[in-house]
Amino acid sequence: MRVQLDAHGRFMRDGRPYLPIGFNYWPPESGVECWTEAHWSPEPWRQDFARMAAMGFNCVRMFLRWPEFQPAEDTINTTAIARLA
Repeated sequence: MRVQLDAHGRFMRDGRPYLPIGFNYWPPESGVECWTEAHWSPEPWRQDFARMAAMGFNCVRMFLRWPEFQPAEDTINTTAIARLA
């Protein structure tokens, strides 16, 4: 699936018009702390994303807190990146 903008600024997916319908998301169990070791749990994500898809939502905006993904200028938290993937 590839989503891009056409010459008129409309969303297109695989060459057809696409309307993104979604919302902001934080897991309710952990909120903004969701990426940290103390609060990470993949199961709420799986369950919530399955419910979102079943209700017809096709996009979600997640917020990455920089310190969890790059704790130092020369350090990337590969565990946080794997969780995001």
